[in-house]
Amino acid sequence: MMWRSHSNATFQAYSLLNISDRIGEYDDKCCDGCLLPIVASFYYCTQCDFFLHKVCAELPKVKHVWHHRCRPALVLTSNEVFECVRCLCLSNAFAYKCEECEQCTCLRCIIALTPGARTCLGHKHPLLFYTEYKGRCVASGKDDITGLFRCKECNFSVDPKCFSLPIRSQHRNDKHLLSLSSRNDNRYSKSHFCDACEERRDPNLWFYHCTTCVTSAHVNCVLGEYPFIKLGSTVKVIE
Repeated sequence: MMWRSHSNATFQAYSLLNISDRIGEYDDKCCDGCLLPIVASFYYCTQCDFFLHKVCAELPKVKHVWHHRCRPALVLTSNEVFECVRCLCLSNAFAYKCEECEQCTCLRCIIALTPGARTCLGHKHPLLFYTEYKGRCVASGKDDITGLFRCKECNFSVDPKCFSLPIRSQHRNDKHLLSLSSRNDNRYSKSHFCDACEERRDPNLWFYHCTTCVTSAHVNCVLGEYPFIKLGSTVKVIE
């Protein structure tokens, strides 16, 4: 199966972008590089709806990474649909591509897999990524996943896809932004339902929650099937 994207998104010259740290004014916007919400200093275009986290905008155009075994460096690319070799998400945001094997790694995974310990939602200890460790993801409940962020102090593991979930997201059933949550303090059984699909929800798994409306929903119900395909893009699937 081959994916083709028709999008006018492209790399922007930094001279045309302004930098800002007014995060609260753009909390409903996403970075065009990683497609995560604007939560840190960012560049923006005054002529169009284009945003880039500062950390995404300043990534090198060519990069060697420890988790890719081909000899050539990975090249920063955009404007094509790809499946990330790490989190397996489809996206047409920025990616690092290997020109030898043509595999792509999304910016979310590139940043998350930078060497060193990482902090994680709902966990006080630092996490390290273990490529060969096989276990259960506490966020999704899926078993037998190989390659996890893991805590050395306790039995806590998260797969790359869940580790890089948006901390905030929108859903058509709620006018407020929903926040990603790792625990459900409400033990009332009737609260353990998804307000999007109205099916039962496991309170031990991660979910999105609106504190104003006191609504909760499955991660997949909020994000949809293709959360990292840019809105307005037209994607053709060629068999």
